[in-house]
Amino acid sequence: KQAKFIDPEAKLASSWVTMPEAMQKAGFYTACWEANGFISKRWGFAEGWNFFRNNLHQGGGLIAQSLVDPAIEFVKERAGKPFFVYIGTIDSHVSWKGKQPWLKEYHPEPYSGAFARNVPGTEVEKMAGGNRATSEADRKRIIAIYDSTVSYNDHQLGRLLQVLKEKGIRDETMIVVTADHGEEMWEYGKIGHGASVKNEVSAVPFIIHYPPLFGAGVRVREGVDVLAAMPTILDAVGGAIPDTVQGESLLPLAQGVGVGYPRPAFASQYELAHAVR
Repeated sequence: KQAKFIDPEAKLASSWVTMPEAMQKAGFYTACWEANGFISKRWGFAEGWNFFRNNLHQGGGLIAQSLVDPAIEFVKERAGKPFFVYIGTIDSHVSWKGKQPWLKEYHPEPYSGAFARNVPGTEVEKMAGGNRATSEADRKRIIAIYDSTVSYNDHQLGRLLQVLKEKGIRDETMIVVTADHGEEMWEYGKIGHGASVKNEVSAVPFIIHYPPLFGAGVRVREGVDVLAAMPTILDAVGGAIPDTVQGESLLPLAQGVGVGYPRPAFASQYELAHAVR
């Protein structure tokens, strides 16, 4: 079954069971802080949330701290009660704005070009289309700015993890870290995403921390993809997995069931290109 969500004006039909709806049915209070403009009520993604806020549309700041701060306060209030929180940060998506002190660490040498602090999305589009020349110094600076946004997000995640630890619930809280895509950084002569399914774009972090079921230091080396996030989380909490869900729970694999057999991971660029790993 397909949601047919490729058309620019398409809206996710209410009949599709989303992650927050499934978690609500499993007895969890659901809350979302989001900075991606597409993850909004207009596109059908606000169903199932007890609390939903898209800062791009509702204000409140787009940097990760603007999302993590209220989430931390929420966790402090809800500690000891079942909750499902989604935090959708956007810092590492264009436009890229350099974050300190990491930018100084990643690019300590002098730089006097056009990208001293920021890399506007309009400029990335020009580079991606071959309409904007960049020097080697520009490229080093741009990569350092991008890397600084990633480290900034790591720092904000660390703040949230520290609160979970202080509340004594870190190891009984399932934590999932993932992303929608990566970026090409001239490995093949281009920059950005959306034009290929190369490894730099499609290989994203997928980290699950939940010692009661997943153990410590477990590394799943078989092919998986982020479609598994929803069924894995629902399986772990004993929730019902909708029949329409694509992907399967990774819990058995993490516990050693089926380990060692080849498994494919898929990536697609709309209907233009597909890859299997």
